[in-house]
Amino acid sequence: MVMKVIKLMSILSALMMAFTANAVVSATILQQFKLDKNSGVVTWKGRKFTGEHQGTLKIKSGNLVFDKQTLVQGKIVIDMASLNCTDIKDPEYNTKLIRHLKSEDFFSTQKHPYATIDIKSVLPAKGGGHEVHGNLTIKGITHPVIFKADIKNEKKYIKVASNLTFDRTKWDIRYKSKKFFNSLGDKFIYDEVNLNINFKIKK
Repeated sequence: MVMKVIKLMSILSALMMAFTANAVVSATILQQFKLDKNSGVVTWKGRKFTGEHQGTLKIKSGNLVFDKQTLVQGKIVIDMASLNCTDIKDPEYNTKLIRHLKSEDFFSTQKHPYATIDIKSVLPAKGGGHEVHGNLTIKGITHPVIFKADIKNEKKYIKVASNLTFDRTKWDIRYKSKKFFNSLGDKFIYDEVNLNINFKIKK
């Protein structure tokens, strides 16, 4: 009986040591890298029937978690109050557009100063690159998104170039959308908004 107890304790001890060793290995594999306002930039583009506008947004903060060389999860916080327009040269018209985009008709930046992208998983994409699955939160509303990204984990830097297109009406941005207003003629604004998210993190 004593021998059986000793043998059982030896097995349990070995299992505990193996579990602890695996936990240590897992802890050393996962690496987290921080983003800040100097990491990169988000470029936005919106279209209407008669043309388009584009501009930039600043990255406020965030993090990326890697398992060895593979991105597994992360979060990107975008400063919506930093929204600007780069294609309108007339200062008065530029200011008018930005004021409107920050208003309740669009992104309501005073009430909702930040948008977030929560990365839940990353898969290899057909034709190369990566397919990112996550959640996009704008104006306090969250919906799942899938978008393409080129992720390079280099010796000194991690570089990410991604392209995300979302339907603004899902985030309660309905201004001049043909889905909700059918008498706009050629004064409508397309529902799709495009974001190019590009940044570089020093290791």
